[in-house]
Amino acid sequence: MKKIATIFLIIISASSLQAKQDSLKISTEQSYKFKYKNIVSVDLLGQCFLYSFNYERILLNKNNIKLSAETGLSYIPIFNYSEGIINKFSLNGILRLSDADYLEIGVGSTSFISSKDFEFPISSNFKLGARFQEPNNHIVFKTYFCQIINISKYGNGEAYYQFIPWLGATLGYTF
Repeated sequence: MKKIATIFLIIISASSLQAKQDSLKISTEQSYKFKYKNIVSVDLLGQCFLYSFNYERILLNKNNIKLSAETGLSYIPIFNYSEGIINKFSLNGILRLSDADYLEIGVGSTSFISSKDFEFPISSNFKLGARFQEPNNHIVFKTYFCQIINISKYGNGEAYYQFIPWLGATLGYTF
């Protein structure tokens, strides 16, 4: 009878230990999901050239991969000739590298709405950078390199392309 009781206790202990390991594994995996999915931020340089005020929403919030949509606005005077609003939109893929470090890759567009008949076309942009955000913290910091591709026309209608390498930094608050 002692042997049966001992074997029974060993089986119960092993299953209890396995259940604890499973619960630890689940809690560890969930800890990398962002608690807050909305972000307001300020960009210095970046996709809107000088600065922008942004809103970002986390659309997909998995443990290691996230997807976000971001939009931003900036007011810019252009050398006493015109003034207007720059609007940006981008989709960003976010890949977890460690606890609070992420690789961010984004693709988007930037458009200029002018107060005069100043032609500033829609530009495409790509960005690659680092994102620092703890899953349960309210502060987000990003640094990135972006490649702005501007397609414009000369006065005679001939198209030309500009490839503008640019840097940016973002400081944001999640809620």
